[in-house]
Amino acid sequence: MMKIDFIKNGNPDCPILRIYGNREMDYESLINAIKEIINKKKYPVEITALKNFESQIKLNFVLNDFDRGVLSSDYKNFTCELTENTWRDIVEKLIALKNLNASGYQWLNESSDISLLVSTDGKW
Repeated sequence: MMKIDFIKNGNPDCPILRIYGNREMDYESLINAIKEIINKKKYPVEITALKNFESQIKLNFVLNDFDRGVLSSDYKNFTCELTENTWRDIVEKLIALKNLNASGYQWLNESSDISLLVSTDGKW
């Protein structure tokens, strides 16, 4: 199960939109959703609606002409708007993390006030 949550404060890195879990199949699901965005087959993609993803918030990934990062007006509905090249970089980071047999994390994007983090165990 992959979980997604928003951490508004409590750490110097906050605010953070955190995606975490350690099942390879869930990383594959996330990678495939991003590839659909890159290939312009589908967007926005609601990440929180993917199978085996659990969240109290809503998160959409969107292809944009420039990196706007993670945006939210109410801290319940989030959009991550990034360029094709940035989405490609994120896929590479997710592949590396998916193949990690230990705990680890990657900052996926920090181009806005809210950073996007993925972690195998929720820690960073």
